[in-house]
Amino acid sequence: MEISRVSEWVLRTACAEARRWQDLGLAPIPIAVNVSAVQFRQDGFCDLIRRVLSEARLAPHYLEIEVTECLLLSNAKATSETLEELKSMGVKLTIDDLGTGYSRLTYLRHFPVDKLKIDRSFIRDVMADPGDAAITTAIIGMAKSLSLKVLAGGSGDRGATRVSAGTGSDKAQGYYFSPPVPAEKPTKMLPALPGPPVQCEVATAGIQT
Repeated sequence: MEISRVSEWVLRTACAEARRWQDLGLAPIPIAVNVSAVQFRQDGFCDLIRRVLSEARLAPHYLEIEVTECLLLSNAKATSETLEELKSMGVKLTIDDLGTGYSRLTYLRHFPVDKLKIDRSFIRDVMADPGDAAITTAIIGMAKSLSLKVLAGGSGDRGATRVSAGTGSDKAQGYYFSPPVPAEKPTKMLPALPGPPVQCEVATAGIQT
């Protein structure tokens, strides 16, 4: 099955599941979907997002689209136009794997994103490697100056989670909190209304809290 069909299935399934959780009376939460570069660049991608949200009866602000840092720079003008359209719809936007390929991060101010997700390779060794710690601190400082939220990916233990929080990260994600779980399990993990601000991430491998 081609990647665009897989990506569309993931998107539809994620939005439908998020709506189902709300219908069960669980606390409404954002659900983040990793979008492939192939799907993002396809004509009609924004129209697809509109259809999926309408079919799922999911408000746009409960969907968070994650795109990679590399995708942003591959065709900056076209990418910016697509992001602007998604933003106007009310969809949240996140840059994933930040820090993996570029040292000049000032380009971020040109894109209408809401959140930066620091690559797990930095978070994993943040306690042992001063270089990773310095990069993490610099990224978080830059994000704050641009009024962006920061999520530390790959938080596998308490120490890394505390360090990322101590440097100013708004949220953390990783096996320290939960491994990937089947779609049925969040119905037991999520609180009934009202609940704390949590988030689920959906990829082809499953759901991560």
